Amino acid sequence: ATNHGESRPHVLKNVSVGLHGSPLGGLSLSWNTVRRYGIVPKREVSLLFSSRLGRRTSMFVRASRSFEGKKVDDLVWLSLNVSFDGKISSGASYTKEDEGYARNISLQKSTPTGQGYGFRLQAADDATLRESGEWIGDVNLQYKARPAAFSANYLKSSRLGYYDASMAGAVAFIDNSLFFTRPIRDSFSLVKIGNLDNVRVYFGSEVVGETYNGKLLLPSLTAYGRNTVAIEPQDVPIDFTLSHLQQVVSPTYRSGAVVKFGVTKFQGFTGHLFLREKGRRWSADFADLVLTDKTGPVSSTVGRGGEFYFENLRPGKYVARATHERRRCEFVLTVPVTDNTVVELGEVNCDL
Repeated sequence: ATNHGESRPHVLKNVSVGLHGSPLGGLSLSWNTVRRYGIVPKREVSLLFSSRLGRRTSMFVRASRSFEGKKVDDLVWLSLNVSFDGKISSGASYTKEDEGYARNISLQKSTPTGQGYGFRLQAADDATLRESGEWIGDVNLQYKARPAAFSANYLKSSRLGYYDASMAGAVAFIDNSLFFTRPIRDSFSLVKIGNLDNVRVYFGSEVVGETYNGKLLLPSLTAYGRNTVAIEPQDVPIDFTLSHLQQVVSPTYRSGAVVKFGVTKFQGFTGHLFLREKGRRWSADFADLVLTDKTGPVSSTVGRGGEFYFENLRPGKYVARATHERRRCEFVLTVPVTDNTVVELGEVNCDL
């Protein structure tokens, strides 16, 4: 039997020096020693060089020599990475050891946090594979839709091929509604923005989806953490006003939170008020006008020509009181149900 406790390191030494910030790149030299109980000590010296070859390309070169008793191993590793747009990248590496060399080439796109797709294409070989005349390539595709996540894999070598596909999802019940969504592994939230469609929602700094009927379920929040949820103000119609653009939510484990972004549709109501007395009619310039319903009073000052203006009135009937030069009168003002941004109420009369 092996006593794993005897193989644990009891002496660790590491010394590193480096030069960074040079236009040519960074260079570091390191030396380390590992001593384990009952095992021959291992020493290694390595040199690492890194450099940016333009705005999108970087290169890494590592050379090392290790000593383990009388055994000496040399390794050279070269890697070249290219980023196309911040999400799609490619890489190629070459590793040379005493046993032979290995090569690897890949092209990949990171899978987004929210809806979207990602992929990885990769091909590789090494000394063991070449002895048997083989090579290995694999393809991985992932797609995150609103109701589920899909993935497909294909592995190919010179001798065999293997593929599989999967679909995963979850069902969430929140705010008296049922949602089919991608797998929930921690916590989730329901974003509500009135009844507005196609409003982009950000989780962190990444767009994770758009609202449908004013709602979007986020299935990938961190429990007890500070999860920042924001919306894109440019997607909100100009005749709506927002209470805020960003919120921080911290749901408990395996629970959901409702994140409401208050939106109010802007409407302007305008008309002309006239006073009447003994057959005489004139505009109520500079009169004080107060409208009252069950929610309370709202007031405005009548302008020249009797023009009055109110914002965001509820549909229904209002008791209107006008005061002009210490004289008062009352009338009923009816506000119609309409989606128009500016509503013309026409001419109204108030009998003194």
